[in-house]
Amino acid sequence: PSPPDQQASAMPCANYKYKKAGARCTAVARKRHAGTRAAYSTSSSRTTTTQDAAQTVERLEELSALGQDLIATAVRAGPRAAFRTAQAIEAAISVGTELSAEVGTRAAQSPAAAADAAAAFALLPSPPNVLRRLCEKLGATYIKLGQFVASAPTIFPPEYVEEFQKCLDQAPPVPFEEVRRIVEQETGAPLTTTFTQFDETPIASASVAVVHRAVLRSSGREVAVKVLRPGIGDTLSVDLDFITSAARILQFLQPELKRLSLADIAADIQTSMLEEVDLRKELVNLKAF
Repeated sequence: PSPPDQQASAMPCANYKYKKAGARCTAVARKRHAGTRAAYSTSSSRTTTTQDAAQTVERLEELSALGQDLIATAVRAGPRAAFRTAQAIEAAISVGTELSAEVGTRAAQSPAAAADAAAAFALLPSPPNVLRRLCEKLGATYIKLGQFVASAPTIFPPEYVEEFQKCLDQAPPVPFEEVRRIVEQETGAPLTTTFTQFDETPIASASVAVVHRAVLRSSGREVAVKVLRPGIGDTLSVDLDFITSAARILQFLQPELKRLSLADIAADIQTSMLEEVDLRKELVNLKAF
């Protein structure tokens, strides 16, 4: 055996060897761990890149389909779209003129309120009131949308629901001369030939049609004559195409809105409203139920 002093001098050397070997093992383990992390990071990066590419392709396909639909809608609308745009501008100007007159009248009645900026704001009609007026000026399509708002209190704010309830029973009547012309054109005979009595005042005036009480000359039977508003079919078609396209554009620009199914809701409204102008289908439903 080595003397004690030789053993003591040999121990540090042995410890050094063990430490060196341990350091090599640790370094190898770290390299392996780093390699594993690098491989995982590369794999994750590839997966993310693939997903991004797939989403980009999907968005481009949606954009292409949307563009084709918009072109088809524009072609289908033709000159009617320009005419309807002019009507919309006229409606906006009309509502703005009415609001200006009302605010001026209120300001004249309350000079102190008009002088104070905060109080002057209270002179303005509420946003729901302004929107409801504009819908009524724009005609049948937007009145029907207002009725949809009024019938959906769980979806829309209460102040809008309350205001748009006025659309349920307030729609201007069609001039009787227009009603006479339409009925005579449909029956192919003068009004007095088909009916012994035909009330000029409608018993109902809705956004799509008006209803008049009459008595048939052939049987003496009292009937209700439903007459579509002039040009309602074209108006609904152009307006609903625009609304559906706007919903699709909005949904494309804000993908998170897909969960609300705006485009699907607009398409359903379009189908439902266009069916209302088909009185033959309504007659079939009346006979069936």
